[in-house]
This record gives sequence, C-alpha cells and structure tokens, in this order.
Amino acid sequence: MFTTFSSLHRKVLINPVKKGDVKALHTLHKKCFWQAWDKETFRFFLHDSQVVGFLSLSTGETHCPTGFVLARTVADEAEILSIAVDIDYRGYGISYVLMNVLLDYLYQKQIKMLFLEVDEFNKRARTLYKHFDCKVIGRRRGYYKSQSGHSDALILSRKLL
Repeated sequence: MFTTFSSLHRKVLINPVKKGDVKALHTLHKKCFWQAWDKETFRFFLHDSQVVGFLSLSTGETHCPTGFVLARTVADEAEILSIAVDIDYRGYGISYVLMNVLLDYLYQKQIKMLFLEVDEFNKRARTLYKHFDCKVIGRRRGYYKSQSGHSDALILSRKLL
C-alpha cells in the first residue's frame, strides 16, 4: 500500500509499518508522550503477526515520518495500541487519515469491535475518537502517570460490523 492523502494543507503518504520502522516509530512516540515506549517494545510489536500499523510520511523530498497508528487484532476484535502525530504536523488531519486507513483495514478483515484507551485529559485524542463514534465503556483509575501526577484511562469501544 502506498497511498497519498491530502490532509488539509499538507499531503501525506500512508504506508503499512515494516519491521525496519522501529526507529521512526520510537522517535515519534518520544516526541508525543511523556512516558515513551522503548525501541524493544516497538521491535516486539512489529514482529507480532497480529499487530498492524500505518505510518504517515511527509511528501517532501525526505518523506519524514509524521505519524503512526498501531493496533493488535485477536479473533474478531482489535485494540489500538498507540496513535501519534508529530507535534509539527498536528492540526492537519493526519490522525483522522490514519484512523480512516486503520478502520478500512479492520473492515476488510471483518473485525467486529475496536477497543482503545485514552488519557482522560487528552482532549485532542478524545475529540478524534468521538468523531469516529467511539464510546466510553470503562475507566482505569490512575492509569497514566505524568509530570503533574496521575490521570485515569478511559476505555472506549466502537462496533465495526
């Protein structure tokens, strides 16, 4: 898959993640999250046949990574493991494009339910998931740790089929 999407004022390329994308995913994750996963975590996920992901790249000369989404599928369910967009590329709809590509993939694989967790204070992510009709079904108290303390993880789901 090599797809070009116009995302507001910028174009991005969307490719499936490959085992060689460990460094790019790790670098993006570090830019986006206070407690970033290490390279070994990404290596583990990218070697798992049940993990699927998509990487967005700028359409400039360097095709620099701008964002990614990773999900794990088990039977007829999927869980978003992480979604991240480089700070310099936020506000251009890249997360919406990544979600659309992921959802299209999950539909093709006949996945029936999607699950994910989001920090209760992450307004951008909550807006994204609300746009895709994800509903809060639970809460994990104090799940996320940040520089300012702990926050709850909201557990969300969306029926796909």
